[in-house]
Amino acid sequence: HQSGAEGGGNTSLISEGQSKRLYAITKGAKVEDAQAKALLAAYGFDHSSRVTRDRYEEIVRIVQGGPEKVKARLAELATEAQKPATSDDNGADHVPFD
Repeated sequence: HQSGAEGGGNTSLISEGQSKRLYAITKGAKVEDAQAKALLAAYGFDHSSRVTRDRYEEIVRIVQGGPEKVKARLAELATEAQKPATSDDNGADHVPFD
């Protein structure tokens, strides 16, 4: 099968090796399991094996920064989630599908 298809054939998910690397980086950076799980949950992932390739490097960089970086990012994500949706973009980011 295609490399990266370990996610049940979903090539948008990271590989098992990348999932293990993320875990090793988490341990090496002394980030607690609960904090790592909270970070993944804030990104909408219930397990490291469910991380998408487009978010993997971002999450790795945060975890590499250690517990304080994870804590700061969790606070940022919580703040972003509480912001009301703005209507000043007039849907500019939304491409209609015809």
